[in-house]
Amino acid sequence: MEGNNTELQRLVSRKEMQAMDRYAIEVIGIPEIVLMENAALKIFGHLDVKQNQVFSVVCGTGNNGGDGLAVARHLILEGKTVYVFVIGEVRADQVSEAFRINHTILRCLKADMVTVSSEEDLESFTAKIKKSDLVLDAIFGIGIDREVKGIHYDVIKRLNQYVGKIVSVDIPSGVDADSGKVHGIAVKATKTITLQYSKKGLIGIPEYTGEIVIEKIGIPETS
Repeated sequence: MEGNNTELQRLVSRKEMQAMDRYAIEVIGIPEIVLMENAALKIFGHLDVKQNQVFSVVCGTGNNGGDGLAVARHLILEGKTVYVFVIGEVRADQVSEAFRINHTILRCLKADMVTVSSEEDLESFTAKIKKSDLVLDAIFGIGIDREVKGIHYDVIKRLNQYVGKIVSVDIPSGVDADSGKVHGIAVKATKTITLQYSKKGLIGIPEYTGEIVIEKIGIPETS
């Protein structure tokens, strides 16, 4: 369901959605990488690949970022020009296996993928963003409950100066999934593809969410 009809759908909290994820993975046995791929395919379907040629995919190092990496792969295989940015250091002991797999695949595909961690990186990031027809925001997911600081703050500030289309994965980065509070700064998206169910914090902040679209990704109901 899209737009204003979102209010008619089930709204879930951060803890409820995280519990559904755990149930699907740990009890039902659906591999995390499968859920990530399901999400990526649903997101990919909203990126107007026939109309747009140049994409920037901006990823954090959590599973929201992993979704973004998987989407980037599909865009590359579609023959698009794709700039992939990973915000912060990718450390093997701090990323999920599903993130690592998608990161490794992009490296094997020799994707244009860079880490953004300095002022110099920010200048290159900004230049490439300006060339893009569409930007995918996959920095933070629903887990964020703290102020956005440092390089992440700077990246989001630059994103909000971009005048083109921004699609956010699950929730605009920096928005609290429960309250809708902005943790210092948040991405101002033109469309938000929220996964499985709408999050409580998405309601009533259209200046950040833009159009809201709910996409199911194959998570079964808990018993």
